Amino acid sequence: RHRPALLVGAGVAGALSSDLVVGDILVARRVLGSVGSAPAPDDKLVARACAMPGAVAGTLLSVDRPLVSPAEKATWFARVGEAPAAVDMESAAWARSAAEHGVAYLVVRAVSDDALEELPRYLSRCMDKDGGIRRSAVALRALGQPSTIPTLLRMRRRVTDCSDRLAAFVEHFLAGNP
Repeated sequence: RHRPALLVGAGVAGALSSDLVVGDILVARRVLGSVGSAPAPDDKLVARACAMPGAVAGTLLSVDRPLVSPAEKATWFARVGEAPAAVDMESAAWARSAAEHGVAYLVVRAVSDDALEELPRYLSRCMDKDGGIRRSAVALRALGQPSTIPTLLRMRRRVTDCSDRLAAFVEHFLAGNP
């Protein structure tokens, strides 16, 4: 009964390529899943978003768990094969769903960690059955490895800052402002 005219996916992502820094806004011109390409985003939406200050067009790769080491990020970046590139866990599913329903889509991500940054290794073991990260599991593991707590606090600040930056970007995009 209600049919959306547009899907805008927004969130944070980790950099796969070294040309992205924390806080950058990546507009997906190409979306990949771990098993191949997802349907492409709408070219006109990508062009409009990329015309906005601070936006850069690139590739988003969706995987099923957080990539926590520079080596993992480098391995996946080699598969992507072009920069700039970032990694997330949802964009390919959004792209496939939008295409399945004939809805134009755009995905924008704020970069929350760079390609050379090491994140706590236990993050990928704190997933729930739906693919989300269980905060209680992260907290318990952090108590067992207190040296990781400063990294977690830094991640929290960055995600908050990225979310604010991304919200302003999406608001201006939807309002039609350059």
